[in-house]
Amino acid sequence: MAERVAKEPKGTNFDVNWAKSIEWRVVSPFVEFAWKINEPLYDDDGVPRVLQVQELLDHLTEGRVPTKRLVPLIKDLRKVELTGTWH
Repeated sequence: MAERVAKEPKGTNFDVNWAKSIEWRVVSPFVEFAWKINEPLYDDDGVPRVLQVQELLDHLTEGRVPTKRLVPLIKDLRKVELTGTWH
């Protein structure tokens, strides 16, 4: 997916032309172990590419919890059912 977004940075519901780079991650509800610290399991900064949900949130928010005003939005989004063909 990262390769496709890099090749086509603008779509019908997204535009990432402003991005200087694209970093991919795999998010899992399980504890995952990467035994070798090399590509593609870690990025250049040593951050794992396979993360648990909380690890990804900590990475994206630098350890800050979303503000209270976002909590209702997050709860609504959790009820969204995704349908269709995904690539």
